[in-house]
Amino acid sequence: MQFAQNASSRNSTGLVVTIAVHAGLVALALAATGIATVYNDPTPFEARNIVDTPPPPTRTVEPRTIEQPIAVTVDRPEFETVVTPVRDVVEGTATATATTGGSAVSEGRDEPVIAIVEPPARTGITRRAALDPRYARDFEAPYPPASQRNGEEGTVLVRVVIGADGRVTGASIARSSGFARLDDAALKRALAKWRFVPAMDNGVAVEATRDVPVTFRLQD
Repeated sequence: MQFAQNASSRNSTGLVVTIAVHAGLVALALAATGIATVYNDPTPFEARNIVDTPPPPTRTVEPRTIEQPIAVTVDRPEFETVVTPVRDVVEGTATATATTGGSAVSEGRDEPVIAIVEPPARTGITRRAALDPRYARDFEAPYPPASQRNGEEGTVLVRVVIGADGRVTGASIARSSGFARLDDAALKRALAKWRFVPAMDNGVAVEATRDVPVTFRLQD
């Protein structure tokens, strides 16, 4: 019985040795033929696209140009020199003289002399506008009947604008009589009938303004 177990153990050992020898021979044969053993690596991998990022653009700073101020030349207007008689205004022996193209300066002094300008002489007639006597009756305004019945009285001050021909070109109430009917009657009469001798300025007829009172009074 023991003999049989020993024999079985020797057979198993011989089988293992035989398998190991065959495995070594197979490995040597593969190495001799150049066949390589490929092993699968179970580690996963990730594919990425790597894009080259361009460098940021370089900002070019242009130098600032400082504008130089422009000189502006202003031409002064030429004034007309007026030659006028000059009175003695400096005490002593210094006498002011009239000069052309410059200031009058006293002799021996650097102080300017004040020139006194004489007003131009008037050669014509100057007068205010006056009532034309030929139209004296036309200055009487008609008394409104309603004002007579109501006993309305008063004085209206009419301001008229008199043209160069003596006619009234405009009229307004400068001071009221206190009654609208009396004021309207005087105003309408002035615009329709009044005539004046025109005002004169240095011999020339000119437009003028005058205030003319018109009185409304009831007879007792």
